[in-house]
Amino acid sequence: MKTTFELMDMKERGKNLSFEEFLQLLCGYGELEFTYKFLGYGVLRLNDDYSSGKDKKWDRTKDYYAIYKLDDPKQGSMFKTIEEFAAQAKIKGALLKDIWGDVKHLDYLGTSRYHGFPGIHDHLWINGDRGPAVDTRD
Repeated sequence: MKTTFELMDMKERGKNLSFEEFLQLLCGYGELEFTYKFLGYGVLRLNDDYSSGKDKKWDRTKDYYAIYKLDDPKQGSMFKTIEEFAAQAKIKGALLKDIWGDVKHLDYLGTSRYHGFPGIHDHLWINGDRGPAVDTRD
């Protein structure tokens, strides 16, 4: 298992990360973006530090994982564990793990993209048991 710094160095040197290495980097670094079929997506590791805490149904002391479209963070899904994220995260109905070889431009989540959406983390938190406004899992 590589450290977060080793994975960041691999990414910086232009090496393609495996899906498992991507998951490790997500857990360690917490904010990444990539493109798939010319559309931008973001992935985040979220916890109470990032949210207003409006939804008390989720344990805000734990990390959660999210995937969303960069141009519309309401089109996102949240997962309670990295294992659930790895098994169920989808883009346009396709599992992320199955299309990983076609993902391009893996990078750190750009500051302008990240902060360009006020309340982005609140958009991503699941509302009750229904999920986000638009669920990319199906």
